[in-house]
Amino acid sequence: MTLPERLRPRPDSLLAWLSHGGRQRTRLWFPLVNLVWLFWMVLAPWALPRAGRWVFVATFASLALFLALYHHAWCGPRKALVPVITAMSLLGLAMVPINSSWSYVIYAASLLPFVSRGWRLVGWLALLLAGFYAVALASGYFTVFTAFIGVLMTTTIAVLNILFRAGHERDAELHLSQEEVRRLATAAERERIGRDLHDLLGHTWSLVAVKAELARKLLDRDPQAARRELADIEQVARQSLAQVREAVSGMRAPALAAELASARLMLQAAEIHFEQTGLDPAPALAPEAEAALALGLREAVTNVQRHARASRVQVHLQASGGAAELSVQDDGRGAGSARGNGLAGMEERLAALGGRLLLESKPGQGTLLRMQVPRGLPDASAA
Repeated sequence: MTLPERLRPRPDSLLAWLSHGGRQRTRLWFPLVNLVWLFWMVLAPWALPRAGRWVFVATFASLALFLALYHHAWCGPRKALVPVITAMSLLGLAMVPINSSWSYVIYAASLLPFVSRGWRLVGWLALLLAGFYAVALASGYFTVFTAFIGVLMTTTIAVLNILFRAGHERDAELHLSQEEVRRLATAAERERIGRDLHDLLGHTWSLVAVKAELARKLLDRDPQAARRELADIEQVARQSLAQVREAVSGMRAPALAAELASARLMLQAAEIHFEQTGLDPAPALAPEAEAALALGLREAVTNVQRHARASRVQVHLQASGGAAELSVQDDGRGAGSARGNGLAGMEERLAALGGRLLLESKPGQGTLLRMQVPRGLPDASAA
């Protein structure tokens, strides 16, 4: 196995777990940035009065061992985290009397929230902090006050990671909720289409069977009438094929109602107030028009959640005459007139249906995005 393969995170690693299931994707930069705490370990021997060469040797040897443990903690299997954290804790406690730095103890405490929770986590953390406090006072490098400051800093880092894990799990649950909303909406739409296909094909093929039987009886005594019946069969079959294709394309299109529900979940999880006004339920739209609005809504809400820094979003849906309009307005920082790839694709999708995209955005004054499409429904007015 090559070195890059050895360094790559395993599928069951802590890093892989944190990289899935939420709006904030954690990449390799997260554990790398956390290595900034090692500067205490490196600088500590230089600050010690009359530090011997053996202190520097022990420090840099411990760094090599720590980095191996740290990599294994993030990129190795999660089931091995407990022994890795234990080894890291012992290494940290052993280094405190040597060069006065407790950086390794901080790293061990920061990883504990990923292997335990509740009172068990409190117990493990208390045991680690008690061990550090005792070793720190015995080392002669710490006073009661400075040892307490070390305990307080280590506890703060552990609490921050407890909150980080809780946020990540909440995001993962939100992601699953959004997928469940889409799945249920898709299942309901498929059931509706299944019923429609059953009714449609049942009537059509009953008619085809009757006309085919009639054409067979007329074939010998009235060929001209038989030809007319066969022509009717051909026309009915073509109409049926067109209706089936339309129904199937509707089944494949994303549902606007599902995207509205998903948008509400996403924004509420990001602590952004969501308000929906206008028509509820959504008006009858051609499958292509509904798909364009649904995909546009998904892109708009994702942009708000990631970039707008908004506290409030209003989605308004209206229909008048032969057109429908969906607007998404936020009170975020605004983006000016610049349009990225997402908005450009949205504009092309709407233009292909005879619709248009209107963008009003000024820095510091929020953004208003309006998507207009023709309803395009020969049978929608009757619905």
